[in-house]
Amino acid sequence: MATVALFPSVLGVRAGIYDFADRLRAVGHDVRILDYLDGRTFETYDEGMEAAKEHDDKVVLGHALKLAKDGVPPGMVVAGFSMGAAMAEHVALQMQARGAILVGGAAPTRWFGDRTWPADCPVQVHHKAEDPFFEPDEAQEALASLRAGGAEVEDFTYDGAGHLFNDQGLTQEYDAAATELMMQRVIDFLEEVD
Repeated sequence: MATVALFPSVLGVRAGIYDFADRLRAVGHDVRILDYLDGRTFETYDEGMEAAKEHDDKVVLGHALKLAKDGVPPGMVVAGFSMGAAMAEHVALQMQARGAILVGGAAPTRWFGDRTWPADCPVQVHHKAEDPFFEPDEAQEALASLRAGGAEVEDFTYDGAGHLFNDQGLTQEYDAAATELMMQRVIDFLEEVD
């Protein structure tokens, strides 16, 4: 079974993160939630983004990497939601990740310096078709940069609007059917990379 380093969104460790972790633990995976927000949670994206501006991006990425180095072994799978997807990518580029699961976000690898995504680190990207934070041009650049080194990259688009569509606490965004399909795809992915 895989060890999964899980990074939350800018809203912090909320129901969607706990549910995701619990589903993976139920099938035998070791999931470690790496809370780079140190226990803070937010109800709105505006609140979370305002708090994120308190620190330089390099400081936040450095904190995420330290949490990973202290909390998970090399050879883990990284997973992240929204801003946490950037944390997951950064950690995968610095440590030996076996796979990456990015939900509601994917950043071009140029954001992390002059690095090529490793061919032996497959990626799944999950997002809604009308995700207000998943900008199409940037998303295409991110997907191309993840594929540039030869990695297998699956891009899963789910119908409808919303960003963190697996978080039951976000009633305007939650989509049970999309969440179920995403979880099955993630579980299948973990079986393949394990």
